[in-house]
Amino acid sequence: DTEFRGGLKYDLLVIATLDEIRNGMDLLLENNKIEDKGNLKDNYYSYLHPDVLEYDDPGMWKLLHEHKVIDVFQFDGNMGAQALKKVRPKNLTEAIVANSLMRITVNQGEQPIDRYIRFKNNINEWYKEMHEFGLEDKHIEILKPHLLHLSGVADTQEAAMKLSMDPKISNFTIAEAHKLRKAIAKSYAKDLLDGIKKLFYSSMERGVDKILLDYVWEMQFKPMFEYSFSQPHVAAYTVIAIQQANICFKYGELYWKAAVLTT
Repeated sequence: DTEFRGGLKYDLLVIATLDEIRNGMDLLLENNKIEDKGNLKDNYYSYLHPDVLEYDDPGMWKLLHEHKVIDVFQFDGNMGAQALKKVRPKNLTEAIVANSLMRITVNQGEQPIDRYIRFKNNINEWYKEMHEFGLEDKHIEILKPHLLHLSGVADTQEAAMKLSMDPKISNFTIAEAHKLRKAIAKSYAKDLLDGIKKLFYSSMERGVDKILLDYVWEMQFKPMFEYSFSQPHVAAYTVIAIQQANICFKYGELYWKAAVLTT
């Protein structure tokens, strides 16, 4: 019941955000900032569909960094504002990583988002971490295709799945990787974790070095067991934030502020 009510509350938040975007479009139409294409669907597809959004202009990202987009979806609270300030994303991938990692906290040591920022600012810090952990260059070459584009920090359930399915790591099947994903999604579900950890380390029987498995489990998987989004989930939510930023960037902050206040 608690889970249902929490989910319902969140669904209502999403609906309210989409209402803000709809009100923003209405204001732009009323003030002749966009041309009416005849109906809501065509207006949306012409101006705010993900395929037509601005993703690359530094000016648009600057509005998010400087908190000029009020009530920005997922980033409106203090945690979200700090994530934007720290990460300063300049593309969709970095915004998705920030949106996901800001939710993951660990009880001891460096927080995942701070670790990501440190590596993003100087990728040599990631290589230093791996060498200090005890990895050899051959291990690092296995990890680079999975983690280099993420600045060395797995950010979503799917990132963990891809690591687990690598034949040079644990060679999980899709079904086994899905069990790992469920263990992450359920936040420290001990019954799932014990079984998946045993299966993960069974890779040593076919010659995979324990130090590589230790690094993946301890440094990549373990922080995610606290709470980690799925990639489609966090990507879709991040695009909503970019839709809001596009209204501010292309047509002026006034229209977005008025849309939020109207809603």
